[in-house]
This record gives sequence, C-alpha cells and structure tokens, in this order.
Amino acid sequence: MKQFTLMMFMAALLVASAGQLRAQCCSYTYQQQVEPDSSAATFGVALADFDGDGDNDVVSVSAYYGIDIYMNDGAGTFTLDSIYATCSSCDFYGVHAVDVDGDADMDVVAVPFYTSANLTILTNNGSGVFTVTSFTTNTATYNGEVGDIDGDNDIDVILPHATGSTGQVFVNNGNGVFTLNQSVSNLRGRDAALGDLNGDGFLDIFSTSPSIGNMVFINDTLGNFSSFGSAFGANSEVVALGDLDNDGDLDAVVGLGISGSSQTEIYLNDGTGSFTLKTSLTTGSYSKGVKLFDEDADGYLDLFLCFYSSNPQVWHNDSLTFTSCFTGTVASGSHGMDIGFIDQNSSIDMYVGHFSNTDGDYVFLSQNPTIDYPNSPFCSTEQNLQSVVQTGAGGGTYSASPTGLSINSVSGEVDPSASTSGIYTVSYNVSGCIVNTQVEVIGVDISVVVNGYTITANQDSATYQWLDCNHLFIQVGGATSQAYTPLTSGSFAVEIMYKGCVDTSACEIINYTALADLESDKIRVYPNPASNILHADVSPELIGDKYTIKDIFGRDLSKGYFGSTHAEIDVSAYSPNLYIITVDNTDIFILFFVE
Repeated sequence: MKQFTLMMFMAALLVASAGQLRAQCCSYTYQQQVEPDSSAATFGVALADFDGDGDNDVVSVSAYYGIDIYMNDGAGTFTLDSIYATCSSCDFYGVHAVDVDGDADMDVVAVPFYTSANLTILTNNGSGVFTVTSFTTNTATYNGEVGDIDGDNDIDVILPHATGSTGQVFVNNGNGVFTLNQSVSNLRGRDAALGDLNGDGFLDIFSTSPSIGNMVFINDTLGNFSSFGSAFGANSEVVALGDLDNDGDLDAVVGLGISGSSQTEIYLNDGTGSFTLKTSLTTGSYSKGVKLFDEDADGYLDLFLCFYSSNPQVWHNDSLTFTSCFTGTVASGSHGMDIGFIDQNSSIDMYVGHFSNTDGDYVFLSQNPTIDYPNSPFCSTEQNLQSVVQTGAGGGTYSASPTGLSINSVSGEVDPSASTSGIYTVSYNVSGCIVNTQVEVIGVDISVVVNGYTITANQDSATYQWLDCNHLFIQVGGATSQAYTPLTSGSFAVEIMYKGCVDTSACEIINYTALADLESDKIRVYPNPASNILHADVSPELIGDKYTIKDIFGRDLSKGYFGSTHAEIDVSAYSPNLYIITVDNTDIFILFFVE
C-alpha cells in the first residue's frame, strides 16, 4: 500500500484546513512566553489538538525531567494543563504528536536521550488526559522519527543512535505497543526523516549525524532497511524532507551542527534516493530544527528554522532561490520548534521551544492579513452587496482577476448582480503584502429555444420547473424536464435551479388555436384534441397507404392502413401530449393532440 511522508501529509492538512489561497507576507509577532512547569529547559515540542476543541495545543519535553501538556485557548495563548513521566532520569529529547493506537485522537511519543532511558508513549483518552507506558530501547536518540514503515496503517518509530553505530526500528501492533523489528547498522546520528525517496511507495529513511554526515536507508516494503550509497555531507544535525524543486520527488533540508555552525544545506533527490548538494545557506548558529511549508503560497516549500544560539528564521524558496524574510527578535537557544495554525486564522504560526532554566517557550503568531467571503459562491441574481471578512493589517486595497467582478477597491464589497459569472482571484494589498482568496459568481443561463410546440431550456445539468405565465406563474404539475411541450395553448416559462442558484426564463407563447384546422387537401383529423378515438378522412388516392403515429421525438408508436376514405384510430392508451400522423412515401404529416 502506498505510503506518504508525514511532512507531506501535514502540509496537505494545513492547506486544506485554511480554506483559502494564502499569499503570506512573512510577518510574525512574538505573542507569549510559555512558562515551564519547573526550572527545566525545553528540548522537543509538537503541536496537536489534544482535547478535541479544534485548536492546536502543545506538548513539550522538559529537559531531563518530564513531558508537559499545554492547552490553547483558541487565540494562541497556552496554559500548562498537566505533566507526565516526571523523573530525574527520564531523559527525553524529541517528541512527536501522532495517533499511535488508531482511535483518531492525538497521542504522544517521547524519544529517549540516553541509552538508559525509555521510549515513552502517552495514550490520549480523547479529551487530553493521557496514560503513560514505556519501552526499553537501549538507544540514545535526539529526535527520532515516526511513520508507517510496514504498510499496516499504524505508526512505527525510527531511532537513530546518537552515541553508537546501530539504530533501532520499532513496529507498532496497532494499539500503541512497540517491539523491536530491526537493528540497522550505521543508522546513527541525531535526527531522521521518513519519506518515499525512491518512488516505490514506501517510507525510506534519511538520517543525519555530526560525525558521519547523511545516510539514506531504503525500505524493502516490509519495514526492513538497508543503506543506500555512502554517507555524504558533514556536521549534519537536523533534517526535513519535501519536494523543494517541484519535480515530484522528496529533497532534503539539512541544518548543520556545531562544527558547521552557520550553514543550512539544500540537497536535491534524483528520484532514486541519491542526493546532490544544491546550495548552502548562511542561516545562523548550530541548527536545532527545520520545518517546511509554502509560507508565501507561490507553490514552493519555504524554510522555518531554529538554532542553538540564534533567533528563529523564515526563508522563502523561489524556485530554489532562497531569501531570508524573517528573523525573530527573541528565542535564541532553541532545541526544537513546530509550525501550525495556532490562533485559528489562515496564516501559519510558530511555536519555538526555549532551552533556558528561567525563561519559557516562545509563540510567534503570523501578522499577515487574511480575507474571506463567507457566502461565496454568489448567485448573479443576488441584489445585496457581499462583504469581506478581513483580519490583520487594514488600510489596503482590493482588486480582482480576471475582469468581470464588481468589487469596491476600498471596502472589498462585491455586487454579484453586476458581475459576470466565473471564478475570480480577489487580492488584498496592504503595504506591498498581498493576500488572495477565490470568489465565484454563478450565473444561470435562462435562454430557451422553441421548436414547434416544444420549449427547451439551454442550461444543462440543472433542475427545472415549468411555469404557467398566464395563471400567476403557477407550477405545471410534472413538468420538470429540460424540454416541455404544453398541453394547451398559453404562455410558459421555466424556473432553473443550478448550483444552488435559481432564475426564471422569459415567457414563451405556444398557440394551438389553429390546430383543429391543420389539414392537407388529402387528410383531415378530428376531434382535435382527441380523447379516445381519432377520426381521419382521407382522399381516395390514400386508400391502402400505410400511416404511422409518432411522438414529438419522432419515435414510432403504432402503424396502420387506410382501408377506406374514413379511418378510426384508437388513441385511448396515449398519454396527454402532441402526436404526429405521417403517411408513408408522402410528405404528408398531421399534428394532433391527445387530452
């Protein structure tokens, strides 16, 4: 079964949850310093909705002490809720928020820092209350990685060895119970990332090590790994995978450790799992965290970085040209970070762990403006002006592309009735920061075509109701098809419901008043309309000729012969409608009606 990287999954989830096109402007404000529960500094952090209230909470690891759960008030302010696995030798470093037991709520995996510490699982009851279990690993790891490596739809754990030469792979039984599956030679270092590196649909490993550099390990599709190629690079500390050049495979962003203090490296994948260094960015000090997300909505993944002794940064990726766009004024001394929608608007925020015994973690909220038209799509018949909901910096101007949308450049109000139907990109520009969203105006084609005594609506794929214009536009019972042949003379229109919008055509006149006189010099039918028996008087020359009765769609209903100059045709089985008599080998046709 095809597997995807957690990073790619989270990126898709973040995009889906936002509900609009974002073109963010790389503006962040320090919101809160989240105080630790004790004097312990923070190692790893992870954002997730633990209590099911729809906003992102936080789990953080207090260095050498325990696991802290902070709840979000929905506006981006965090309060300590509970502390788990507190002990002087718990020695956690990395932490991951994932569903380990398959019950659709977010649990916690805390990764051991020393060989004497245990892999610890916090199982959530769905409301943010956790049960603690632990597993012996005998592996010293910094961050580690989680993902479904064996294709059984549960979360497994990868632990590279930070101080030894052999890493460990633990598989999940589906209920959050982990057992050792494989010891992997040279799976060593401080971080690892899972992703399909060779295009076979299964998760492979990219590991980083300050001593040997980067290594790739290929999954045999059963969750067993073997090294691919030689180690490359040096001083590697942290890694994130993502398609940086939009060629369909996963590339790598590697933050360097203390010996390569100011560099972040970009490696491109050739699609087989073989990586080549593309560029090195001068970013700051000792790297401690890398996250990827399309911050400016240009179709390329951007970089979120944190450092041991520098403030966090955001770098924009413009087709593999990287530019620093934000550096925080606080939060140097970080060992981990996460990104997500913290205050529930559509802009990505940052939670930066702070390695300090006296100061807490930092929350950076995006200050990028957002715009949204909550009632879109609009019907072109709507006469009321539609307002935009705008958050963040005000005083900007609105525009729309392509032309055809009636929009006020100052207020952003849209007039659907003055707009051409279509899908538009509405842009809001404030001080050079441009954010976008989509607006759709739905128009209903209310034109009709009259062919003989049949009226047909031109709008396809809609719901129809024909109306009697001469009788206060009352609905014609049963007349709900795209085409309508009236039963009597009159004036008729159609009400069309299309994509939630309703409009009515102009009235069309159908005249049957001369129908009784429809005859040729060779045949006459009466009464017209008929109910049971239709009489036909024909000229002697038609005696012996065959006639056919057809419906209005030209389908044959019955046939007969004129045995004399007078024929009686039984039409009692015909439903009320218009019919046609044709005479073979002639151009004679007569219309008649059954009531």
